[in-house]
Amino acid sequence: MSGAAMFLGATPPPPMPSIPPPPDQSFAAFVVGESNQAAYRAATALARGEIGGPLLLHGPSGVGKTHLLHATYAGLAERGCGVACLAAHDLTQALLAARRANQAAAFWRELGALDALLLDDVHSLAGDEPLQGELADALAAWVEGGRILAVTTDRPPDEVPETGRWCPRDGAATVQHLPPPETALRIAIVRRKAEQLGLDLPGELSATIAQRLRGSVRRLEGALTRLHALARLSGRPLDRSLVEEVLPPAPPVPTVERIVAETAAAFGLSAHRLRGRGGGGELVLPRRVAMWLLHRLLGLPAPEIGRLFHRDRTTVHHACRGLPARLARDAELARTVRQIEERLVGTT
Repeated sequence: MSGAAMFLGATPPPPMPSIPPPPDQSFAAFVVGESNQAAYRAATALARGEIGGPLLLHGPSGVGKTHLLHATYAGLAERGCGVACLAAHDLTQALLAARRANQAAAFWRELGALDALLLDDVHSLAGDEPLQGELADALAAWVEGGRILAVTTDRPPDEVPETGRWCPRDGAATVQHLPPPETALRIAIVRRKAEQLGLDLPGELSATIAQRLRGSVRRLEGALTRLHALARLSGRPLDRSLVEEVLPPAPPVPTVERIVAETAAAFGLSAHRLRGRGGGGELVLPRRVAMWLLHRLLGLPAPEIGRLFHRDRTTVHHACRGLPARLARDAELARTVRQIEERLVGTT
């Protein structure tokens, strides 16, 4: 969200200007895949009133955090909640303006009349320590008062220290990580965007576009829009030739050996030991990470991954299904896995 963008639900309004929300950023328009389904479910549950406590969505830029925040706003507004959705930076600027006008008490009183507060990019609150502390205390009081709070950040919670005041680590908060989209999700996003643009893209071409652009959903959608515009202006078909001319080459796909080696190194192990038949408690988590990455980055089926690690498919299924939830609640592990992925494929 940029500028003084702010979205209001029911009255009374908070002490800041507002504009309507983007109508296309709804839950229905959000493309769900393996990597973002937990965050999607958490946001929809919050919007429906099925969960309480603060919701924190974190992940790199362009993976859909703001989209989910806007969709949550729409869901809460439909239920009649008094809800404000704004950039965290705008909240600080409004508070500073209220201070200069000696209206800080009125500012918090008017904001406190709402039922829900949704803040985008809370990492931007870093800087002015007294102001940051005041906001953190206010948000803590907001949560303790039983009101709804949802925030997004591009950093794990433990890298935004003030979140500890209003995002408790005792399980009361719902923390969800949105990583860069996997190949299957990127293809689905390309297809959905093509439908919106009225394009009939062959499956092979959708896959080519998805392979060439990794990391950001926003960049992927923007690239397809650009390709569509260029095709129309030039009178050329949107085909492989145009895609190869406009988009950068696909980054190299990591090999099985490199995924295993990078994972092993991140946990202080050798690749030979990670893939060996031996057991040991210190091997369980690294193996699960390696299995998950092999499935996520290469799309390998469970039986094939099982053979690589001398394990059965049930073990692989357990690893691939259970790891996302572990990443959502373990910020240190999430950071380690993110660093492995960045070394393997980057974030472009």
